[in-house]
Amino acid sequence: MGRLSIWQDSWQIIKKNPVIGVGLGNYPLAVNFNQSYRSAVTSHNLYLDIWAETGVFTLLAWLFIFITAAEAAYKKTGQYPVVALGALSGLAYFFAHSFFETAIFNPTVLAMLMVVLGLAAADYEG
Repeated sequence: MGRLSIWQDSWQIIKKNPVIGVGLGNYPLAVNFNQSYRSAVTSHNLYLDIWAETGVFTLLAWLFIFITAAEAAYKKTGQYPVVALGALSGLAYFFAHSFFETAIFNPTVLAMLMVVLGLAAADYEG
């Protein structure tokens, strides 16, 4: 129930600022403006967090990156099945997990995501 309440708060912020958002890192202040310090509050949904903070165009760019990487990895399944299926699996896991957490704020997870995106998009022909 708590997560649904947080998501509803995120939707209220998005409704007020759908195009440009409230600014990168300003989600906690938009939720509770009386805070005197930076907080680690997130919407516990990567897509809502990106949209609330940076707007719809950034969200679309983020989704485009994932779709393009998944398409590139899928095209490699015949020639490089292990790498392609590993990249597709990693992308699918991250995409689904992002509905319930904002993992890109963890530097280790973000670094691994960049590796998976690189494996998905790389040209192995040399």
